[in-house]
Amino acid sequence: MTTQLNGLNGSSYSTPDLFTTSKGKKVKLIGLNPARLEKLQSAGTMPEVPYRLVETDLGEPYKEELTADSLLTDEERRQWQEYIEKKEAVERRRNENVMKYVFHDGIAIDDEILDEWKQEQEEVWGLEVPNNRIDLKVDYINAEIIGNSEDLAEIMAGVMERTGVPQEALDEVRATFRSDLRQRAAGETAEESES
Repeated sequence: MTTQLNGLNGSSYSTPDLFTTSKGKKVKLIGLNPARLEKLQSAGTMPEVPYRLVETDLGEPYKEELTADSLLTDEERRQWQEYIEKKEAVERRRNENVMKYVFHDGIAIDDEILDEWKQEQEEVWGLEVPNNRIDLKVDYINAEIIGNSEDLAEIMAGVMERTGVPQEALDEVRATFRSDLRQRAAGETAEESES
C-alpha cells in the first residue's frame, strides 16, 4: 500500500484523506477524539468470570476461575455459557458504539445529502429511516458508501490512523475485516457449489 502525505505538517497516512470506496463514492476521513474513543471501547461492565471454590489443606477455600477447558460439571458449563453470552453482549455493544462513532464523526457527509437520502428512502422506496441523526448517518453509509468489507476495513483503519492509533492496531483492524471478507466469500462459494 502506498503512503500518502496529508495535512499541514506533512504527516503520512496509509489511507488517503479522500477515500474512494468500491462503489466509487468518495468520503473524507477525519480523526476522532482519542479520549472519547477509549471511553466507548471500555463502556459497559464485563461480567465476572465464574469460579469454583476449591478446598485447601488449611481448610480455607479459594476461588479458582473457570476456563473453557476446566469445566467439570453441568452447572459450571451453564455458568460458563452464561458468562460468555454476557461478555459477548458487552463486546458487541462496544463495537457497535465505536462503529457509530467512526461513521458519525470520522466520515464527513453533508447534512443536506442525508436529508435528501432520508426523503428518497421514505417517499420513493417506502422505507422507515431513523430520525436520530447518528443512526440516519450510519444507515446512509451502510447503504450508499460501503460496498464490501474491504471498504469498511480501510475506512475504519483510515479514521483510526488519523486518531493516532498505533500501526499494529491498524493492521489488526484491516486483518479483521479482510478475514471476515474471505470467510464470507468461502461460505458463498461453498453454498453455490452445493446448489
